[in-house]
Amino acid sequence: ALQSVHRLLVVPDYWVGSRVDAFQARKKSMITAYIERKLKLEQPDLTEAGNFYNYAVVQDQDHRQQLYTFYLQEEVAYRLYRRLECLGISPRCITTPALLWQAKLSDMADGFSRKGVGFIHLEETDCFLYFFFMGQFLFSRNIQIPDTNGDSTEIYNLLNYEINQSFYLYSQKT
Repeated sequence: ALQSVHRLLVVPDYWVGSRVDAFQARKKSMITAYIERKLKLEQPDLTEAGNFYNYAVVQDQDHRQQLYTFYLQEEVAYRLYRRLECLGISPRCITTPALLWQAKLSDMADGFSRKGVGFIHLEETDCFLYFFFMGQFLFSRNIQIPDTNGDSTEIYNLLNYEINQSFYLYSQKT
């Protein structure tokens, strides 16, 4: 059997949903009861969602308290977790690439928690776009880079188009 003290499962960003609510209470018991009730109402098919979420209490642009909740929204995530659990290697933590970048950017980018941030992670065959608002992950996109035989113009045009489309979606979400 695999033995590990720090078991981390990294799942695709789209497996995680999020919501933002105006919420004034700060007591953990009130927050968790609220989140679990909301998830049960809004995600009735995800019966385990109340066991697989996390939250942060943040302030919006007008300094009002907001409750940012993220949760597993894909049924496959629960099946994977249960399978790993049967094998005796259930993860202690579940995250996504975007949430890992969020933690890193909050340490590196001055004012990250007070503004909107777009982050581009360009690799040889893929480009990942990550969008954050007030220090919290909003959405990400994965763009496959075509093979252009060394002509970077096509790649830059594609990325420019996709980034502009993402800004449109970003403005709708914020």
